[in-house]
Amino acid sequence: YLAAIGTHAATLFFAREVFGTRIAALTSLLFLVSPFETLCATANIPDYIHSCFGVLMVQALVLGYRRERKLWMAFAGLAFFLGLLNRMAMMLYLPPIGFAMIWTVWRARRAHRLGLVLTLWTTFYLTIAALLPILCAVDYVYSGSAFRWFYFNSLGGHDVTAILDYILMVYPRYLFFKDDLGNSMFGLTAWPMVFGFILALVRLARRRDNEQAWFILGCVFFLLLIEFMPHQLTLKGYYSHSRIFRYLAQAVPAVYVVSAYFLDFLWPRTIGVFAWGKGVLATVVIWSALHIMPVRFALSDAAQ
Repeated sequence: YLAAIGTHAATLFFAREVFGTRIAALTSLLFLVSPFETLCATANIPDYIHSCFGVLMVQALVLGYRRERKLWMAFAGLAFFLGLLNRMAMMLYLPPIGFAMIWTVWRARRAHRLGLVLTLWTTFYLTIAALLPILCAVDYVYSGSAFRWFYFNSLGGHDVTAILDYILMVYPRYLFFKDDLGNSMFGLTAWPMVFGFILALVRLARRRDNEQAWFILGCVFFLLLIEFMPHQLTLKGYYSHSRIFRYLAQAVPAVYVVSAYFLDFLWPRTIGVFAWGKGVLATVVIWSALHIMPVRFALSDAAQ
């Protein structure tokens, strides 16, 4: 529960740092009215540990880059390591971070800050590299293998190649429609995410150096990795563990931030302009709040 609260708080501060106060407030509001959060409150959701440290890592990277502080980059490396202790899915953050590094280095070359930016990123990766041997040593003492933490958590799953179309529809169904018991898991809190992604693409097409839009694409990229990455992939099959609702806890910060990004676009900047935006926001909030599942249904779904 502390990790769930920490995820909410970390996402709030991240959204305020990158997108501003209004999007941060909208993100927090979506956290509060999403039926998914009520469902998670009735079950054991260790995925929030991974989610919390993931958001803290991204926040620290943003602060380290913007304030040019190596200490923040080192903290980001520590947050990555702590998240990795919980789940190997922490590795899914590395592709978006890699693209972020390329983007910041490209901008640094234009601003003649290449040396400083490379030093910041080196601090992040060296912190992770310094902590991993400690993990391997402790693992060797307790399990007899220095890499059990890796192969024990990263391999496994069932060969679901024959039902891949069903498997890949589980998370989209949970996000946008109903679960196996007919409950709406997210209400309408996930639907604005689709339009937020389109809005980011439009803004990038008009002006490529749009930092907020790039962050939105990074969030969507992370969601796609969660959706499509298998636990194992061979030449003969696609292996995956059962896709249950709690795994989406690692994705909810990205879902709510991208949705808030679109709702902020609808927010009227002047009286009488886009006033219908507040109506859309009210619809999302009220509809989602009305579909918060009774605890008996949430417990039943968690047990199933």
